[in-house]
Amino acid sequence: MCHTDMKERAILPPSINFQVITMESCNRLSGVEHAAFLHYMRNASVYFGPGCNNEMLVIGRLASRWNVPIIAHLSGDDALSDRTVFDTLGSVALTSATEMARATQTYIQLYGWKQAN
Repeated sequence: MCHTDMKERAILPPSINFQVITMESCNRLSGVEHAAFLHYMRNASVYFGPGCNNEMLVIGRLASRWNVPIIAHLSGDDALSDRTVFDTLGSVALTSATEMARATQTYIQLYGWKQAN
């Protein structure tokens, strides 16, 4: 996982710690349910995924409503390019865990986060 990799390689400063929560998605809209749970019950600060287009189209809209960033790493629906609808969405084409670690580090530094859930 990129969090462990960033800690082991001393990419992530020692003062920054965050919790990574992984939940099922792309199975009968379970990701939508889990995104709502993470938002309302865990106060999630950022979302990575889901990997399927049908859930990303819904969760991307919710993330915009909640004003939290969401990173699309596998979804590629053309509708996601509409920044008036998906204004907190970023998308990346990843080829390795190292790239995901770098993307995560960039977000942490950009927002000056000390903790992310």
